[in-house]
Amino acid sequence: MKKLVIIPAFNEEGNLEKTIRDIKENAPGFDYVIINDCSTDGTLAMCRQYSFSCLNLLVNMGIG
Repeated sequence: MKKLVIIPAFNEEGNLEKTIRDIKENAPGFDYVIINDCSTDGTLAMCRQYSFSCLNLLVNMGIG
């Protein structure tokens, strides 16, 4: 059985690297996906730079 951590993100550039590292270190049986909710900071650029698993919403949904 696969387990998935869904990470809603709106302007979370300063927190995502630590969050993903924590998941990899402490929950190795889990996959993750970041849902970038149309962030206006560097969230999407960071996800691309570090090759984080990320879905990019083109419109802010404000959910989560």
